[in-house]
Amino acid sequence: MIQAAIFDFGRVLADFDFTIACEKFEKRCKISAQEIQRILCGDTSRRVEMHRAFERGEVAPHDFYGWACKQLGLTDVSEREFFEIFGNILSSKEGITEVLEDLGTSLNLFMLSNTNSAQWEYIRRLDVIRRFFGSDNQQVLSFRLGARKPDGRIYREAVRRTGVSIQECLYVDDIPEFVNAFEQLGGKGVHYNCRHEDVEILRERLAELLTH
Repeated sequence: MIQAAIFDFGRVLADFDFTIACEKFEKRCKISAQEIQRILCGDTSRRVEMHRAFERGEVAPHDFYGWACKQLGLTDVSEREFFEIFGNILSSKEGITEVLEDLGTSLNLFMLSNTNSAQWEYIRRLDVIRRFFGSDNQQVLSFRLGARKPDGRIYREAVRRTGVSIQECLYVDDIPEFVNAFEQLGGKGVHYNCRHEDVEILRERLAELLTH
């Protein structure tokens, strides 16, 4: 019987659009928004590793800022302004709070996210996080743990915090690879992408899993 529900953040609990940041940076440098996104999100193995290292907490925000400014040729953007642009890319999704309210009456709720410390400062301010995932124990974050999905360590830590077995946990993510990784460890998985699917789809998938 399912006792705990673990949710990914991005494109599950809320949406994000990195093009918002890229278009703002574009106005401050000589690189297109598309190229900026390739650089910051990783279009080469070295850039991918920098992005992942930031999410594992191995790179400090100040160092990521310095690296990004060098890559983009930014010379007139302060560290504070850089991270305001970099982090302020989130949008809430209508209907998710009702789903969480219903689940919260019978299940313990947790959040598991690949993120970095700078963007977390914006994520943590959202109403859905403050209302349903407000305690440190509920927040399983890659930059705090030094591990990213699909690394089994971060899933095991999330399950440990629930206080129940992995067979009693379900996990929701927008990336099939990450859902599959959780299922391979013995848990139940739900694939859902709030950008492309209505919240009622999530409700139906959860109901189907919880009634079997």
